[in-house]
Amino acid sequence: GAAGDPLRYANANAALYLQAGAAGLMLVVGSSRPGVRVAGAGAAGAFGLLVVLTGSVAGLVLLAGPFLAALLPPGRAVRLGVAAAAAVVAVAALATVTLAAIEPSREPRVRGDGARPGIAEERTDRHRDRGQGLVVSGLAGRRDLWREAYLVMAAHPVTGVGPGGFASTGPGTRRDPDLRWAHHEFLQEGAETGAPGLVLLVLAFLWGFARLVAAPPDRVTALGAASLAVLGVHASVDYILHFPAIPAAAAVLLGTAQGRDDRAPRSRPGGAVRKAAKVAVFPLGLVTPRRPDDLVVLLYHRVGR
Repeated sequence: GAAGDPLRYANANAALYLQAGAAGLMLVVGSSRPGVRVAGAGAAGAFGLLVVLTGSVAGLVLLAGPFLAALLPPGRAVRLGVAAAAAVVAVAALATVTLAAIEPSREPRVRGDGARPGIAEERTDRHRDRGQGLVVSGLAGRRDLWREAYLVMAAHPVTGVGPGGFASTGPGTRRDPDLRWAHHEFLQEGAETGAPGLVLLVLAFLWGFARLVAAPPDRVTALGAASLAVLGVHASVDYILHFPAIPAAAAVLLGTAQGRDDRAPRSRPGGAVRKAAKVAVFPLGLVTPRRPDDLVVLLYHRVGR
């Protein structure tokens, strides 16, 4: 997509705006103050409009996720929604990886010297092809990138080629810097750190959903699941996790959604301050004698049977 602020990449901008829109909806459903709810609704609408203006097809498709989650009734529907969100991410990752594993059926092209072009050259040509429809062209070009990342992972299944190594797998990256990325975070992780890295990334998403299952079944939890699902599905079609602001924003929303269980023990905010103060003033009590007019306070720390 066209470059632009704040992240200079349309899909990345859309992914960041999706997280921001989900944050606005969290304010709407999670606050009891009318002013905060109005501000949250305005933010959600504004960021939703920005998603549309980026021109990102993936962002436009995923935009419905947070708004649908905000409508779920608290209780069992939220639990089912969290499970459905986890299933959507798993299916999206599995389907795109399977698509990458299947050899594309097309007639082999021949270069001027009679040799068949390499994967990197094919992916460059297909990525630059704008004659097809938007979705068909995008899927075709990215499928070549997915295929190459899959082949790299198959060639180095345990260790991969190292972080950032996917960029050196073909000469096409010199002509188009965008081809440094597999446009699939799970496959790129597998190509660079091996199958263990891919599995760990999938488990990281599933762990987030598992934490949400233990959270209160309200609309804030549903929005946390929606924001994580949007991130996972979007990561299956583009390299949005390589923009640190996006996973950081998603982590904030996930922490907000799953950190509200009243059954969890709460630490006293002043405990550390009191201990530090005691340590600081303790030496003064050793060197300063008690005076006759001092007041002695009997303080019971504990009362037993």
